[in-house]
Amino acid sequence: MERYIKRGSKGIMVAGGKDARYVFDVSDTGTRDKSRPFKLGEYSPEYDTAIQKMFEDKYSANEKDFSVW
Repeated sequence: MERYIKRGSKGIMVAGGKDARYVFDVSDTGTRDKSRPFKLGEYSPEYDTAIQKMFEDKYSANEKDFSVW
């Protein structure tokens, strides 16, 4: 997204297979001249089933792997 991470921000490490990366909340980032515009998504409980299925299909995860469900 060509954004910068604000000094002192704490990221969350997301691991997938042999890759790992840190992700940051958008409030911990700032824009640059080259930053791409984006719109924050909205969450609704009606999406729970679809989100859970995506994690099951993509990461072989199941309901017991997630404390939020």
